[in-house]
Amino acid sequence: MNIQNKIMHSLIMMMVACSMSGEAGKEVLVVADSGIQDKGFGAERVTSDFVLTDPAALDPVSADPFTSDPIPTDSGIIDPILTDLNVFDPGATDTGSSGTCGSLVAPDISACCKSCGSGWSCQANGCYNGWWCNLDTCKCQKPPDPAACGGHDSGPSADPGASNPDSGSGGPVQGTKLSNLKFAVVGDTRPPNIDDTYGYPTAVITKIWKEIAAVHPQFVISTGDYCFANKDGNQAAPQMDMYLQAESAFSGTVFHVMGNHECTGFTDSNCGPGNKDGMPVNYKTYLAKMVTPMGFSNPWFSQFYVATDGSWTAKVVVIAANAWNEAQASWLDAELSVPTTYTIVARHEPWSVSTAPGVEPSNQIIARHPYTLLVVGHTHTYRHNPSQRELIVGNGGAPLTGDFNYGYVIVERQEDGTLQVAEFDYDTNAVQDRFVVRPDGSLVQ
Repeated sequence: MNIQNKIMHSLIMMMVACSMSGEAGKEVLVVADSGIQDKGFGAERVTSDFVLTDPAALDPVSADPFTSDPIPTDSGIIDPILTDLNVFDPGATDTGSSGTCGSLVAPDISACCKSCGSGWSCQANGCYNGWWCNLDTCKCQKPPDPAACGGHDSGPSADPGASNPDSGSGGPVQGTKLSNLKFAVVGDTRPPNIDDTYGYPTAVITKIWKEIAAVHPQFVISTGDYCFANKDGNQAAPQMDMYLQAESAFSGTVFHVMGNHECTGFTDSNCGPGNKDGMPVNYKTYLAKMVTPMGFSNPWFSQFYVATDGSWTAKVVVIAANAWNEAQASWLDAELSVPTTYTIVARHEPWSVSTAPGVEPSNQIIARHPYTLLVVGHTHTYRHNPSQRELIVGNGGAPLTGDFNYGYVIVERQEDGTLQVAEFDYDTNAVQDRFVVRPDGSLVQ
């Protein structure tokens, strides 16, 4: 297809996408989501890093995303919107659609790029129209010169997603590259009383996030309960904003686990379309402020990581026990079936809190698969339960119920492949507890 035809095809696709209702156009960070068709992990997924708004909601003059002047080229014209999205290059050539070239991944291999929007003909790597995904930037770019790679079927190269010898025979895992695995955990930050926004523990959580930022983890898991508000009132938004303001001290990725207070507040609540508690304001506010901005379509999602030297792989699998349904159950089983060296499962309620709708069924699914740690909150303290490989981190500002002060946890991979888990007092920054686990979650004595 020549460049003029490619441009015409893409404009038609964008017009089709624009006719679909959605959120106003914006860049978002996309990880792995239960709605993405990606990775070959048995889960159907769909997302994009640019969402077009409903044209009916646009001002026909000032807000039309297609009013930019076209850019003339030797091959015709290209809309500047398309070039901003790294979609087209008039000098791009078709160099094949299979294989890898250093950090570049061909169209037929799943990868971290998410430039392909809903309604477009998307490739496995998250790009379209023959473009390759750069794993260093998770951006789409024109195909590499075949001569530079020895052809696209050049066999093994410096592929960060190479199969991990410890992860079985499930094939290569593609994900974000890390030099080492180091992450933080914080959880349960809410005022003591309902709608008590004035009493939000801002000072505590602000200090915690500053201390987390100072140790430079690659990502953070937040175990839920960011508010205590009437489920259909107007206090969830300001309380979550206070949390996000404190969180802004850290510039990396944060996985916001859904808590029961992001539904109705009751532990047995179950929100979401078709569930008994439906779509209360608290739930919709949580989705809008902590889920959608990350590019996720559901409050359950996952992210995969690979070592830069190919020596290990890891996945973070986030469960929403208060938005439980059969779709999430199938997704969870599929995600946990992907073999990785380390598996970190995150959920709000601990193993024993069976009143939460998703706890017992997710416990059964988790028990069928290998995992390293189950990271939870809900209980307003810190605790390690080796029998379930469970790490409770719920001392992030909510009224304390145990012997530990407010604090947070840092988990870091050691040279021997074990994970060291250390809990820090937010006031003194002293280590209050430390233990080490193997990739299978067994405790190192």
